[in-house]
Amino acid sequence: MGKTPPPPRIYGIIATEAPVAVIFRRGPSEQWCVLMLDLQSFELTVLGWRRGSFYPRRCDISPDGKYLCIVQADWSARGRSPYDLSDSWADISEIPSLEGTAGWPESGMYTRGYRFGAPTGPVGERDREVALPNGERFIMKSYDSDLFALERSHGWTRDSDFERASTQWLPPQLHSAVVDSYPESRVAVTRSQPQGESELSVISDGYHFNARQGQIEGVQSVTYLRNGPDRRSLSPEWIWADWSHDGKFVGATTEGTLELHQVQGLEMTFLRRHDLSTMRPPNEAEKRG
Repeated sequence: MGKTPPPPRIYGIIATEAPVAVIFRRGPSEQWCVLMLDLQSFELTVLGWRRGSFYPRRCDISPDGKYLCIVQADWSARGRSPYDLSDSWADISEIPSLEGTAGWPESGMYTRGYRFGAPTGPVGERDREVALPNGERFIMKSYDSDLFALERSHGWTRDSDFERASTQWLPPQLHSAVVDSYPESRVAVTRSQPQGESELSVISDGYHFNARQGQIEGVQSVTYLRNGPDRRSLSPEWIWADWSHDGKFVGATTEGTLELHQVQGLEMTFLRRHDLSTMRPPNEAEKRG
């Protein structure tokens, strides 16, 4: 019997002005599946499979949910990548396609990534002006270098009070030598529930190559559901979480499920689930069949 593969790693980005999200699923190994999640029907659409290295925390979905910006690399692809002499690049594709209609070479894993900006306006030193074949234009804004730059561009805010208070009750895995030496590396962000009274807070102590199971890009973090002075830890079960536009909880678990819950205070009521743990790339599924 073959070994049972580990559960996939999952991360999502919700469009700021449309009820859709892009979901990144990693596994097995360097295989990535990119999916589109309709937050109204909770239906999933597979956009495609890719092999290589994806950097979901440096990607983005346009506010209207029509375009993706994906930062990726294929260290075996030098000389045959979409951009000459580059083994890492950023692509903009029009959903439901993953084929880039505009793109540029990048500087490997050290790129900060990009978010969708306005069609016109100031262009920073790290930004990119992009014109798509259909005439649409964007200024792709380089993310800041801080840990939750993507989240802060999607409705989350830095929560310094939570950072300070958390030192009293954080679980042992977030009391690291790194934080003891550099307490400023502990970062927390919070997002209020739309049409509700709860909050989600995520706190991290930086990047760790040996981060616990399920984390994306080595980010070790703990997620809390909060209501007033009360809190409920959602870790280690939940590895990604956010609010839908109508205030429902959308999250991914370490077991490889993507779930939708109703939230009232600190109580979560299950609504829908997708099991992503059994998904396999088409070529591997054919071999198994």
